[in-house]
Formats: sequence, structure tokens, C-alpha cells
Amino acid sequence: ALTMGQRVFAIGNPIGLNWTYTDGVISALRKNRHGSREITVVQMQTPLNHGNSGGGLYDLEGYLIGVNTWIYAKTATEGLNFSIAIDEFFQLLEPEWLELLALSGAGQLAEKEPNR
Repeated sequence: ALTMGQRVFAIGNPIGLNWTYTDGVISALRKNRHGSREITVVQMQTPLNHGNSGGGLYDLEGYLIGVNTWIYAKTATEGLNFSIAIDEFFQLLEPEWLELLALSGAGQLAEKEPNR
């Protein structure tokens, strides 16, 4: 299970700089409401920049635990970065995408432990 203070790392493509690695810790696990759905988002101190969205958030064992999604405006805050927890991400996908992921084996990324 994900925990506050857990060390994590992100890999992304900020401003076209491929395969950029940053690391940090989980600051909080939050519930955000989107319409009638409530999803878990991971607030982290792992630095993200524009272009990191869609990249992976990983635990130190290399398991994909989230999809980097947004940062608060850097003019207002510093270090408020968010990722959608991977279980929540898979639940948001359309059924045909889930089938494709299952066929490719990618759906197994989140099967390390429940709630991952």
C-alpha cells in the first residue's frame, strides 16, 4: 500500500528532455471528486515540470504506482505535484483500452499488492 513519506521517483519528458528522472516522497494521499466519481491522487514532493504529465510514478522497487497528472502553478506554490494512483487510472480507462493492456501484459504492473 502507498504511504505518506514513502520514497518514489518519476520519469518524464519535461520540455522535450527525454527520460528525465526525479525523486522525492509521497506527501499525502488525497481523494478528489470528479463528477460522481471519487479518485485517489498521490501528492508528492517529487519535482515535476511541464511535460511530465502522463509519465510514470514508481516506488523504489520499480513498480508503477501512479500516472503523473498535474502541478499547481509554480507562481503560487512550490512542490505541489500530483499523480493519479495506478488502480484509479486503470478504472478510468475505457473497456477496450483495458483489453489491450491485458493482452500486452501491462495490466500486471499494478498487481504487486492490493491498492496499488
